[in-house]
Amino acid sequence: MATKLITPELVTAYWFCPRKAFFLLRGDDSEPVHEYISVINQRADRNRHTFLATNYPSCLQFDHGERNDVIAGAILKVSNFEAKIDALVRENHGASGTKERAEPYLAVGTAVTTKDQQIHLAAAGHVLAKALRYAVPTGVILNTAGKKARIKLDRLDPIIDPIIKILECWVNNLPSEPPPIILNSHCQVCPYKRSCRNQAEREDNLSLLDRMTPKLMNRLQRKGIFTVNQLSYLYKPRRNRKRRKRRPLGFDFALQALALRNRKIYVYETPSIPVQETEIFLDIEGLPDLAFDYLIGIIVVSATRVERYSLWADMLEDERRIFESLLRIVEDHPAAPIYHYGNYELKRIISAAKKYNITLANIEHRLINVTSFIFGKIYFPTRSNSLKDVGKYVGATWSIQDASGLLSIAWRLQWDLSKDVTLKQKIMTYNIEDCEALRVLVSELRCIGVAASERDDVDFADVPKQKSTTSGQSIHNSLEIVIKSAHAVYNRKRLGLRVDVPEGQKRHTGGVKGHQGFKRIIPKPNKIVGVRRPIKCPEHKGQQLEASEESFSITIIDLVFMRSGARKTITKYIGRGGTAVCVGVFTARQ
Repeated sequence: MATKLITPELVTAYWFCPRKAFFLLRGDDSEPVHEYISVINQRADRNRHTFLATNYPSCLQFDHGERNDVIAGAILKVSNFEAKIDALVRENHGASGTKERAEPYLAVGTAVTTKDQQIHLAAAGHVLAKALRYAVPTGVILNTAGKKARIKLDRLDPIIDPIIKILECWVNNLPSEPPPIILNSHCQVCPYKRSCRNQAEREDNLSLLDRMTPKLMNRLQRKGIFTVNQLSYLYKPRRNRKRRKRRPLGFDFALQALALRNRKIYVYETPSIPVQETEIFLDIEGLPDLAFDYLIGIIVVSATRVERYSLWADMLEDERRIFESLLRIVEDHPAAPIYHYGNYELKRIISAAKKYNITLANIEHRLINVTSFIFGKIYFPTRSNSLKDVGKYVGATWSIQDASGLLSIAWRLQWDLSKDVTLKQKIMTYNIEDCEALRVLVSELRCIGVAASERDDVDFADVPKQKSTTSGQSIHNSLEIVIKSAHAVYNRKRLGLRVDVPEGQKRHTGGVKGHQGFKRIIPKPNKIVGVRRPIKCPEHKGQQLEASEESFSITIIDLVFMRSGARKTITKYIGRGGTAVCVGVFTARQ
């Protein structure tokens, strides 16, 4: 069996998800590489080749014995570590111009530097430092925009050092069971996503809920909550109070779990979306790392027809044109509201207005974010509030089953290379289908606002509907009257029945004979303490007391606090009294 090696890719995988690193070390079969990762890797290879061909065309390979200022494609192996470095470059860092220290270079396929790329570079620098036997303080990341980002690697040591220690233990002795499942955003591009998700669904894992963090999961697990079904039982409707303040806007995981368990829509605040004669539904597709919006999808719905627009930009220079086209389309319908899902559209419109000096004030005040009607107010029986999950629940469809925003970015990057018409049409279809899903969702929210009290699949979060028969409803109404009549001093004024006591007999107060409260049962003590009789009378100073034949006792129940908790102690104190001119008294002293 080949010895497993710790690589920068393995360290980065652990940072994303410890379970992924475990599967890589164990050699589990994986799914095909996600299209986005495949495109990014291709762009990284092309970026590396362009950098070396432009700056160091005559660079030599690492295995040559000569000392070179640039070494391309270096593969370092030290102990149980291995790293492939795109380029090792000796730069002039000191005033003397010496080139003694080598820097690792990492070529990436994105236009901006991300945290996982920095961790990958820091792990490569860790292996390089072991090979060279001196510290490697900095490294360089080359992005597709042609910029160099110099990273201080020692600042990333607190992140990678604990990971490397765990991986060293795994290399020597891999655990029999993988780490627990915690689904996160990286799962959509992970090669083990299908097996993890299937197991998470079998376990009803808490991380199936969107926005569920490991910190919150640990807090719930300390309470004994391990599944989404268990979490659903934590929800309790708030009490209706006359002076109750406005409910703070927030997300309730327990209510989301309850919606999944009962397959119902729970409403905190009924949406009110008025119907307009003309309405516009908007969706923008872009490349976030380039700040480039290349496609604007628009659906204009009026009483007589439905118009669909796909405003496409081939290059960054065409971005201004599609936003000006958007402005013209919107100005043709000055009273129409513009619906969008999420904050992305608003941010991109404001950014385009500043970048190109376009007056878009007529658009900004008409934009309506549909998520403002949903977040914390309406809980659909879905695991997230994404447009895909909520849209599929209300009846929207997509022609490509696993379509997502990340996949559309991969299609666009592929189109930049091939100019394939099929890819362009695929992106436009996906964009318009997003607009159609938004249109269906707005229609469903209107239905909920109008007919929430009549629909069987809709319930109210604060005051759940009471299902009962006609005869049972009268009983519920009577009980409601009784509850409304209750008050704080009800126990003092309530009516009671009692039997008259014959003359000459005293009325017995307290519990009924035979009942537990009739006579106090003194528990058996686990410790008996003898108390010395008093010598002097506590009430008459100087009065000596003589021993009495009468004995006294008292039992005290107490709690003793220990390091691991508390326990109950029952101590009985026994002693004789003293007699004098005054009445015999007994004082217990511990």
